[in-house]
Amino acid sequence: MLRHPVGAATLRRLVAVSHGLIVVDANLRPPHTSPNAVDWAVGVANLLKMNALEAAAITVPDGIEWVCVTHGAEGATLRRRDGRQWEAPAVPSVVVDTVGAGDAFLAALLDGLIAGDDPGGALTEANRTAARVV
Repeated sequence: MLRHPVGAATLRRLVAVSHGLIVVDANLRPPHTSPNAVDWAVGVANLLKMNALEAAAITVPDGIEWVCVTHGAEGATLRRRDGRQWEAPAVPSVVVDTVGAGDAFLAALLDGLIAGDDPGGALTEANRTAARVV
């Protein structure tokens, strides 16, 4: 949504009045990557999800409560602001189509974290969910 001026303005207004969890899925898709938009989104996030390639390109500020990095067939990691970190291996699967896997992963992760589940368990369930989608 940050690619379009109306969408970007709408998101900025919503974030300004939000009292809830602000989740950002990096989804860097060249040529639609504006450093200013990425910096703004990362700066307002409570939880940032990105893949390993995106993690190499994004500077993560210290104040983010949760940072999740997906590594495809290598699983995923989740780090909390207090320094705790969890890792979950990928679930072996036959990949038919990856469309929607990242969104399903993030939805399952958020479901677990918001429910108060163990973060490692939430991460493991997110990997299971993504494997079912692919």
